[in-house]
Parts: sequence; C-alpha cells; structure tokens
Amino acid sequence: LRGYLSSLESSLSKTLFGPFWRRLAQSLNLLIFESVVEGTPFNEGGALQFRRDMQTLFLLFRFYSQRPENLFKDIKEACLVLCMPASELESFSEALASTEDPSYVLESKGIHRLSSDVVQKLCTQRT
Repeated sequence: LRGYLSSLESSLSKTLFGPFWRRLAQSLNLLIFESVVEGTPFNEGGALQFRRDMQTLFLLFRFYSQRPENLFKDIKEACLVLCMPASELESFSEALASTEDPSYVLESKGIHRLSSDVVQKLCTQRT
C-alpha cells in the first residue's frame, strides 16, 4: 500500500492526490470496521493483535497527516473497547446499559463517534 500511495503521489497533482488519500482512508476505515470488527469475536490477544495491525496501517498515512489515527476514528474507538481488560469491559458495559445518557460513559473512555448500541455490541464480541 505504501508503494502504491507513493507512486500515486508522484503521478498526481497535489489537488488530486490530497482528496484521494483522504477518501482512501475513509473507505478503509469503513471497510475494515464493517468487515472485520463488526460481528467478529475477539479474545484479548486477538484484540491486541488487531490494534497493532491497525497502528501499522495508521503509520502508512503518517506521510500525509500528522494524526493519521484520526482518519480511522471508527477503528480507533473499536480498539479502545476491544482492548479493555475483561473486568473493566464488564463494568463499562454495565454502566452503558444502566444510564439514560450514555454519552458521558462513552466520552470517559475517549469514544465520541461510535454509538452506545455499537459499543454494546463490541463489548459482547470480546470473549
């Protein structure tokens, strides 16, 4: 992917390449979230490996963005949930379920984009 992006960067004008790599990051975020994260059971080791793999992906976009992880907000927030220790995840899930306004609970863990319903599903995917 890095070679492909580098080749495109040298071939396209900045006005074309800028929107292209942003759109690519958005598409990858959605594709990975929908095809890998949603519905896949993760154990602790699998969640940690997934986070490492995603950090590698984020690094590929460091050449174009100072904070590339912010291009992949769904994945970044899913990793926050999936990588919580089991005891913390259980209390977090209970707090989400028992509050009328889950935004405070979500924000306390750095989750601003994913809905409480999606986060609850992620909590149940951790084995």
